Amino acid sequence: MPSIPKQLGAAGYATGIIGKLHTQPQSVYPWTHDLQKVSGGPRNVPKMAEVAAGFFNDIGDQPFYLHMGFTDPHRDFGNKQTYEGVDETFYDAATVPVPDFLPDHPSVRAELADYY
Repeated sequence: MPSIPKQLGAAGYATGIIGKLHTQPQSVYPWTHDLQKVSGGPRNVPKMAEVAAGFFNDIGDQPFYLHMGFTDPHRDFGNKQTYEGVDETFYDAATVPVPDFLPDHPSVRAELADYY
């Protein structure tokens, strides 16, 4: 089965993955640099940047595809952990904009505030 890392790897690209991603099996997704083990997980953006810099140092001038999967675009699921060097902005449910396709309800506003 074709996949991005398989096709690009065959073309001579370095392929890397950092953070959140759900791809299996490894035989279909043969990343040349599997960098998913980041302390603090895919919410630790400074550490992910550090790992990405290491990837670029390792590959030199080789063409590349680097996939970085952040969890920040997802619901926080009660995760209010902070990281050094990252300024977090938390939104007020009372003032967050509600898209027209969603009901303007306190529970929806709370979800949106957590999402952003």
